[in-house]
Amino acid sequence: MTNEELKKTLWDAANKLRGSVSAAEYKYPVLGLVFLKYVSDLFDAHAEVIRQRLADPASDIYIEDKATRQEAEASFVTDKTFYDQDNVFWVPPGSHFGVLLKQGTDPELPQLLDAAMGDIEAENPSLKGVLYREFSRLALGPGKLNDLMVVVARLKFDPKQHGSRESPRVSRRLNTLRGLSHEQVEQVLARGA
Repeated sequence: MTNEELKKTLWDAANKLRGSVSAAEYKYPVLGLVFLKYVSDLFDAHAEVIRQRLADPASDIYIEDKATRQEAEASFVTDKTFYDQDNVFWVPPGSHFGVLLKQGTDPELPQLLDAAMGDIEAENPSLKGVLYREFSRLALGPGKLNDLMVVVARLKFDPKQHGSRESPRVSRRLNTLRGLSHEQVEQVLARGA
């Protein structure tokens, strides 16, 4: 994903909330969903890394027998240890962006998002008290939150480009936008985050 793609997606996301949420507030749900998409994409990519390690003779978790390896994959890709050791945020199954996106028409979507963010915080102590968990307090019309998620779903985070939970590039972008007013966010987006 390029800076231009990120800027366009953030701009489109902000436009989905204009008129529904005050300009001073809509950066929080947008950045919350961007973060959820980010951790979900990196989580999925790391599951593939685990599968590759199981098939790589040079790996310390290599399993030669294909049938045994396939059985182990199901267990290993759902084992939090393999994510923690590589500094990848753990995303509980019901908290994954893709799972929540499929529930976009559910009237309980705001509550599901709040619970998902709470579950991610609970599984990743470094996030305790950091994530946006007020989707249920947003006064959005029917379908607005789903529309916002559809826009955010266009973002594709690549671990080679965006790194792990310690990626300075992503952290810098999100931190830059987090403390700004609506006008300042627009200025940052106009010049490139």
